[in-house]
Formats: sequence, structure tokens, C-alpha cells
Amino acid sequence: DFSANKTLELAAYMAHEINRAYCKHLGDESQPSWKEAPEWQRESCLSGVASIAAHPDITPAQSH
Repeated sequence: DFSANKTLELAAYMAHEINRAYCKHLGDESQPSWKEAPEWQRESCLSGVASIAAHPDITPAQSH
């Protein structure tokens, strides 16, 4: 479904950028922006978000 895919993509984008901001706050400048991130990194984030959406009771440890 187009809108479900767009929602997952937006959630992955937001998760990536929030993590990047957190890393930056800790002094870690190594995380690229979503647009500059390699394909594998964007796909990994999208996969994680899709997994959490499909299994909302998953723990943070299980999602990593």
C-alpha cells in the first residue's frame, strides 16, 4: 500500500535524523544525514521501523 510505505519511509527518516541528532549531542559527528546516508543504512533503518510496526511489543534489544 502506497500510503503505508510512505508512512514507514517517513518514520525511518525521522528515526535516523533523531538518532543523528542524539549522536551529534554526544559529540559524535560520524552520522550522515538521511540524504547522504548509504543505501544499506537507510534500508536498515527502514527494516527496523517496519519490524517495530509489525511487532509493537518488540523490545529495544530485540529490535537491534
